[in-house]
Amino acid sequence: MIDAATAIAIADEHIAAQPAPLDGYRMVRYEPREISAGWFFDYGIECDLDIPESDRELFAGAAGFLVHRESGDVQVLAFGQLRDFGLAGN
Repeated sequence: MIDAATAIAIADEHIAAQPAPLDGYRMVRYEPREISAGWFFDYGIECDLDIPESDRELFAGAAGFLVHRESGDVQVLAFGQLRDFGLAGN
């Protein structure tokens, strides 16, 4: 069983391994939400370009990922799976 600090370290490794969606953009994770299965992290994309927000690219993809409490395994979750983990509407 892993603790929150370990889950955050695993999440940071997962994010670091993700390719940039486009030049000038990078994947980030937001603060974890603890649920019974482990810790859920929303995906985010930040723009490092000096351009107005209205000119920035829009992206879609998976909602986020779960670091499982028992194994430390990472499971990417689609928006449709959020309800399965009690995350819908949060």
